[in-house]
Amino acid sequence: MAHSRRGTVNSTLRHHCTAACILVTVTLGARGAYLLTDPRRITRDIDAYGHIARQLVDHGAYAIEGRPTAFRPPLYPLVLALVWKLGGGYGAVAALHLVLGTGTVVLTLALGRRLGLGRFVYLAAALVAVDPLLVHHGALLMTETLFTFLLMFVLFSFAHAVPAGMRGNRGVAKTEQVFHVKQSDDPAPVAVHAQRAGFRATVAIAFGSASRQCGFVGWALLSGILLGVAALCRPSVWAFLPLAIAAMTTSGERQRAGTGRRWHACATIGALLAGTVIAVSPWALRNWRVLGSPVVTTTHGGQTFWRANNAWFYDACIGGGAPVWPDESRLAWEREMKRVTAGLHARAADRVCYREARKTIRSQPGDFAAATGYRLASFWRPWPKRDAVSDAAQPGAGGNRLAVGAQVLIGAFYAVEFVLAFVGLCRRTTWAWPWMLLPALLFSFTLVHAFYWTDMRMRGPLMPAVALLAAAGARSIAQPPSRRAGERE
Repeated sequence: MAHSRRGTVNSTLRHHCTAACILVTVTLGARGAYLLTDPRRITRDIDAYGHIARQLVDHGAYAIEGRPTAFRPPLYPLVLALVWKLGGGYGAVAALHLVLGTGTVVLTLALGRRLGLGRFVYLAAALVAVDPLLVHHGALLMTETLFTFLLMFVLFSFAHAVPAGMRGNRGVAKTEQVFHVKQSDDPAPVAVHAQRAGFRATVAIAFGSASRQCGFVGWALLSGILLGVAALCRPSVWAFLPLAIAAMTTSGERQRAGTGRRWHACATIGALLAGTVIAVSPWALRNWRVLGSPVVTTTHGGQTFWRANNAWFYDACIGGGAPVWPDESRLAWEREMKRVTAGLHARAADRVCYREARKTIRSQPGDFAAATGYRLASFWRPWPKRDAVSDAAQPGAGGNRLAVGAQVLIGAFYAVEFVLAFVGLCRRTTWAWPWMLLPALLFSFTLVHAFYWTDMRMRGPLMPAVALLAAAGARSIAQPPSRRAGERE
């Protein structure tokens, strides 16, 4: 019997390893092939991350054009600077992106197993491996690939950082089973049963409970550190922190938790916040010393907020109905932005941009409401705009057909994934810990980008979470009707 069980376990392990190797191969193949279609993509420094990294390598200063800055978050330029300092070039950066993309797929597998997806975890990982947004941005000198990897690491760590009062007594029950200590046989307290089973059971239960609490606190500390590091790559992740804490404190069996469990819940959340502070404090202290203000995020937020809420954008895209902000209108706003921020310190310029955006919102509330809907549609649209796929097309009629074909295929891919994800969201278990981390993440980023400048690219890092929900939806559809109804009660 034992030999048979070992054989089954070994067979399952071989199956899982084989599937994981196939998924890694698909990831490397898809992303490597796309990189090779235009190797120059990785050299285009669209957002000045490469420029800042060169300043770090050449002058040891986090600066733009020689001036200290906090305009961009620091993590990605620091990673680029490290790669270049070690003698690597853009090819090494591309290789790093491949490794990070593969790591994201592996973390999707690991998180899916933690969530109990069963064999449908391979569907989630496959969706991530070939996701068009992730494949495309893996070939660009931008933060998406690194941030997506970190975000999945954050979710994986959070899924383990749960106070004992929110997960029930499964660990104690297991210990009781090992030492033949069963609460259900007698209404007497567990301690009485432990005495009957012997001193070893008492020690085992106490030690197991204490070690679990320490484990939860350790995972919470790691979660905080990882979230802080992710915030140094993209500050929008800050919106997820309060929702994650709310999920931790409202999940499971908190009503039945005693004083000890409440204390452990507080310790876990305290460790989470402490880890976050540990991660971001060097950046805040640097900004305090260099810029005179302890900036925890960046000085770019005001410009992003004003870009999404200005009269030029409202007139062209909301009043005028333009599907894409015309260059002439956009350049007119950029000239105005440069005029009102000329000569100002970075922090002061950031405040001015926020002030101008709020002024526009107050004067055009109807356009602001319509623009919010426009931004949400842009964030979650399943198909890319034509200009977003034009760089993959060659000039001429053939190139136009390729661009249209890419739009249709990408739109179909995301439409199917979104339908499955919606089914996954309708499950009762999706709103229990730790599944509820996924809708909390999606909601937090959607909320941020309802007000700040956004496009389809901004949702790229969320796609592994969407893929997990889509796999859950597919699993729900594949289940017998009786079990499917039970999930939705």
